[in-house]
Amino acid sequence: MAKTKFTTIDLFAGAGGLTEGFRQAGFQAVAANDFDELAAKTFKENHPKTAFIDGRIQDITGDDFLDAGDIVPGELDVLLGGPPCQAFSVHNHQRGNLRRNA
Repeated sequence: MAKTKFTTIDLFAGAGGLTEGFRQAGFQAVAANDFDELAAKTFKENHPKTAFIDGRIQDITGDDFLDAGDIVPGELDVLLGGPPCQAFSVHNHQRGNLRRNA
């Protein structure tokens, strides 16, 4: 039987904007992750059918994502990784300057 939708897992998902764009393009998000509680809450509201793993990416394994998404190796089509918001990025020069001056 032919596959009807391509699957995604979204790392650093935030509120789910990248997931939403892929959903509108016909993809099915099977799992996602972020460590920010408010972003996670928003993601879960916007994408209630997508398994969400709360927490730091360092503490989550690939198997955790496969299990949460109810898929096996080879079934994932796209691994999404959203760029960090500027306010959270370690490359935010203003944030870095604030830390040095503190």
